[in-house]
Amino acid sequence: MKQVTKKFLEQVWGLQGRGTAFISGKGEDGDWHEHPLSWPRETDDIVLPPKTADIYFCPNLFTGRFRRIGEVKGGCWLYADLDEVHPRKIPIKPTIAWESSSKRYQALWRLDKRVRPEVLNNLNKRLTYLIGADKGGWDLTQVLRVPGTYNHKYDDPVLVKVLWWNGPTHKPGAIRKLVKDVSPGDGEVKVEDLVVPDLTAAQIFSKHRKSINRRTRRLLLTKKVVEGERSDRLWEIENLLLAAGIKPEEVFVLIKHSAWNKYRGRADETYRIWVEIQKAARIQASLEVAETDAPQTIHQLAPTGWEHHDLFMQSELPPPPWMVNGIWSDRSHGIIAGEPKGYKSLLSLDLGISVASGTKFLGHYDTNITGPVLMIQEENAPWFMQSRIRKIEKAKGILGEAQADATTLTIKHGGDVHLELLNQSGFDLTDPSHLEALERKVQVVRPVLIILDPLYLMLGDADENSTRDMRPILQWLLHLKVRYSTGILIVHHYAKQGAVPRYGGQRVRGSSAFHGWVESGLYVEKPDPENPHYVRVGREHRGHSPQGTFELEVFEGEPNNDDDYEVMIHDPRDKQRDALWKYVEKHPGVGIPTVSKRLGKSRTQVARMAEKAGLEIRQGKRKRGRSGRPPRTLHIPSSL
Repeated sequence: MKQVTKKFLEQVWGLQGRGTAFISGKGEDGDWHEHPLSWPRETDDIVLPPKTADIYFCPNLFTGRFRRIGEVKGGCWLYADLDEVHPRKIPIKPTIAWESSSKRYQALWRLDKRVRPEVLNNLNKRLTYLIGADKGGWDLTQVLRVPGTYNHKYDDPVLVKVLWWNGPTHKPGAIRKLVKDVSPGDGEVKVEDLVVPDLTAAQIFSKHRKSINRRTRRLLLTKKVVEGERSDRLWEIENLLLAAGIKPEEVFVLIKHSAWNKYRGRADETYRIWVEIQKAARIQASLEVAETDAPQTIHQLAPTGWEHHDLFMQSELPPPPWMVNGIWSDRSHGIIAGEPKGYKSLLSLDLGISVASGTKFLGHYDTNITGPVLMIQEENAPWFMQSRIRKIEKAKGILGEAQADATTLTIKHGGDVHLELLNQSGFDLTDPSHLEALERKVQVVRPVLIILDPLYLMLGDADENSTRDMRPILQWLLHLKVRYSTGILIVHHYAKQGAVPRYGGQRVRGSSAFHGWVESGLYVEKPDPENPHYVRVGREHRGHSPQGTFELEVFEGEPNNDDDYEVMIHDPRDKQRDALWKYVEKHPGVGIPTVSKRLGKSRTQVARMAEKAGLEIRQGKRKRGRSGRPPRTLHIPSSL
């Protein structure tokens, strides 16, 4: 038993890095016991509970000595308590599978890289719902039975037997693609509740024709759809029809017979459509707020009320990851501010296109989180925006091509850009009807980022220097962020320098409330009056360590020339990472203590630098006669 168990745990935890591992057991006395051990330092010190105990393990490692959600590290294993679902009959073959008792199973799926806790949590949950596993067995602190031990829930204890442990390794992107249409709330919807009306789609359309607006009619009557837009448009139509007062059962008929039905022909077509409609109906119901009640509802940022200390501290609240590396935190709210003609709008537009398409910001900074982006801009003419978008997309390689014949113009796009713009519409953050319209758009599109450019043209009669005027606007934007899990980016201007110099967020024009509100900030300055193409960009992030400044040179050229556009980046942090990489290339296997002394930085700082540079950190071997923990060593990744 010990040999099987030890080999199994070493295979699972050995790929998780360093941290606290947990073996748990429930003995004859019925009490639950936790056995934390420092991994991998205590590899040889695994102490199993007695054979008479039910023994469990948690696949994840932790930063502290308690098995709490807030202390979970990232990992490379997905897992599920399959119950009676046989692991050979599910669409994604597990890497390791075992039988926990007669005809009951558990499994692990190995990812080819470690992912953040929030990503692990999301994939685990969706995978569980996809394969029909136990819906209580996906959380980050979940424990599973250890192969090689015994299950004592029966009169005759049952051996927990390994079925296989040499299954495939999976890419996170492939898993994400497979489970993207799975909603964790799917299990709450029953198809039996659906009573399909005895009406054709044409009859239902005719019945509600006056209630259906022009855009919804156009979408419903579309015969040819753009591939890659089915999911977004299907969700939009469902919400628009429900918002028009049409019953969910009638919406089901219209959706099923529309060209946007992406589930057509699937065995679970009815179930999938009904699940989506029910989800949209719940969201629509949550927005049924009379306009007179909006001010009271709109600022209620904590609808769940008070939270007890213990429950709050057990909640999973990790710092936000990067949406764009070193530039913008995921779902954060903040400002791009700077001097006039400092490329603030260009930076915000490039950022929006990068997030909407998954391409690099300014061709340099990796985008980690992509999704729909909404941009409201009041400053630039539509023709100028189109020209600038063409230049940016051409530089990113996603502009696409146009082909024409005698009667038809066909545009083949080079990539999906989930960006929607509202150009020079007179949008006003002090007008309740404008706020309601934007909120409904957010509810339908569910963007990951909203860009407002520039703020001063959207304030109506409000005074930007008045905290009293600005507070409700900033609170409402926080309402959007919290309720719909979206980021907010405001483009604003600097004030003139006074007698006492100010820098970065201190220079933002208007109330000091702006700077205090910021989670992510980019501050643009023009240090060289003789070079209009050159700007320096400072960075501020509440959830990350200081990133310093980077320099930017932009050559936009003529509006009608997409090729006459160039961006040059100089980021001092790149040089630091490059220097470490080159040093490791010359000295493979160099110890972190050695690098620490050479650079004059702590070992923790060197480890973080190595991680950001993409270097591989290995556990060194302890020299004979030496005590203590062996040093960690740095290597160029073995895959290169």
